[in-house]
Order: sequence, then structure tokens, then C-alpha cells
Amino acid sequence: MPVALVTGYDGFLGRALTYNLVNDGWQVYGLSRHASSESEHVIPLSGDILTVGLGLKSPPKHVDTIFHLAGIVNLGRDKDGVVWSTNVTGTRNVIDYARGQKISDFRFCSTAYDMGKNPYEQSKAAAELMVSNSQIPRVTIIKPSIIVGSPDNPGTAQNINQWAGTVLRIARIHRRAEGARRQIQDSLALPPLELGLRMKGDPNSTLNLIPVDVVADEIIKLGEGTHYITNPNPPSVQEVTNEIGEAISLNIHIIKKFRPSPIEITLHKLLKSFTPYMEDEPPFPTVVAPDFILPKGYIRDTIKSFLSS
Repeated sequence: MPVALVTGYDGFLGRALTYNLVNDGWQVYGLSRHASSESEHVIPLSGDILTVGLGLKSPPKHVDTIFHLAGIVNLGRDKDGVVWSTNVTGTRNVIDYARGQKISDFRFCSTAYDMGKNPYEQSKAAAELMVSNSQIPRVTIIKPSIIVGSPDNPGTAQNINQWAGTVLRIARIHRRAEGARRQIQDSLALPPLELGLRMKGDPNSTLNLIPVDVVADEIIKLGEGTHYITNPNPPSVQEVTNEIGEAISLNIHIIKKFRPSPIEITLHKLLKSFTPYMEDEPPFPTVVAPDFILPKGYIRDTIKSFLSS
């Protein structure tokens, strides 16, 4: 039975990967700051990648492969340095641990977005370089795009699912605006009004959304080298926002330039770090089958599931 150590095993992607590993016959050691209860093939380890030796008092005696997934996905400013320390210093500690334990297979989850737009992208680029130069015999760098949930697994409780958090912010702004609209409508006895929001971006650009289950499936199959796990047929920004709008009963219009209303100003401040991804997305290579496509309504149904959980 092959043995894996998975950092961040209780995160959004970590849970999906651990499930697949167990189903494929692996024994899994799951590293987390708050290790949960043990199951038949998952042994939780209480540790911290920010600590030398990962904070493990009793390291596993044998591990074949490390899947290093632990990290912080924050597209905004790194005010307290936690993004850099977790994604870079933490990765260095995991590399040192692998070398010290003579673990010869190292799989690191980075990101497809390596343009250096923000501290998150910069931290992942720096970590990739360290992994590439680690001198560990077998190294795999995994570069997924925007990982999303599914109607059955929307990722509600996973705080690293920034995509879900973005949708939740839009929903909150919508509810605030809807409440104000109803007050005005009721007080003036106005007929029903259609509520809409405008967001800055290019409606014809793409958002490369890839389901977490697809990423988890592909990770296990990959060999050495650098591999992109991205959507070969990504939806357009307008297609995505149309389905978001269907889920929360809101018309969302993607426009490159406009003068925002007070409610839209609030929305733009909340989504400022995500806006660059709605303007000019590059094409990506991928290991995913070329005929893969998100089913119509997939995003809408995932968001509905997320908001109702």
C-alpha cells in the first residue's frame, strides 16, 4: 500500500484528493493545525508547515509521496506577510522535511496564474522555484486554474475556496440593495423594478473555472514535471456572471468602463482583488481532456447549493 503525506488535507482540494487517494488504495497521513479524527486509511497529524520539522513530535516512519497542498489563497494585499510566510517559508519547511526524511516523490500545488499580478501569485512563483531546485528525485508541480465546487460539493465550509467567497460577497451586496429597493418601492407604491448590478471587466474574456473533483482526479495521475490542470473550454466572464445572476435573481452586466452607483462602488471595493481576472485571461495548456466542458447551469446550481448550505 503506497503511503502519502498530504499537507492541508482538510482544505477544499485536500478533502477531495484524500478521498481519491483512499479509494485508490493509499494510506494517508493528513497534516493540519487542527487534525480531525482518525479513519481506517487516514491518520491525522497535528502539525504546522510554518514550523521546522512541520511541528511533528513523531513523524511517520515511512512516506512514499508528499502532496503539498497547504497554502493561503488571498488575491489582495499581503498586509501582515502571512501569504508569503505560508506559501514560501511553509513550502521551504516541507521541502526540508522531505529531504530529511528521504522522501523521493514531492507533488506541489501551485497555480496556473503565474503572471505576478499580486502577492499570492508572486509567492507561488517563488515556491515553485524552490521546489524545482529542491534536488528531490521526483518533483511534480501542479498548476490548477480557479478551483470551484460542484452542486454536490459546493465547498461551503472551506475557507480557501475564494471563488465561493466572491460569490457570497456579491449575494450580500445584492441582498442589501434589494432591501433598499423594496423600502423605496413600498413607500412610493411603485411597480416592481428589475434589480441589476454592473461589474468592471471584459464580458468576452474567459474565467478558467475547473471543478475540484477534476483537479483531484488529475493530480493522482500526474508524473514528474509541470502540469496545468485547467479548463480547455472556459466559459466567458458574461456566461459565468449570467449563471451567478440566475442563482441569486440578479442581472449582472459586465462593462469595461462606467460610472458606478454607490452600491456598485461598495461591490467593487469588495471584489477589487478579483477584478483583474475578469479583464484579460491568457489561454492555458492543460492535461484535461479537450472535450471537457462545464454543463449549462453547473455554476448556477453550485452557487445555489453553496448559498443554501
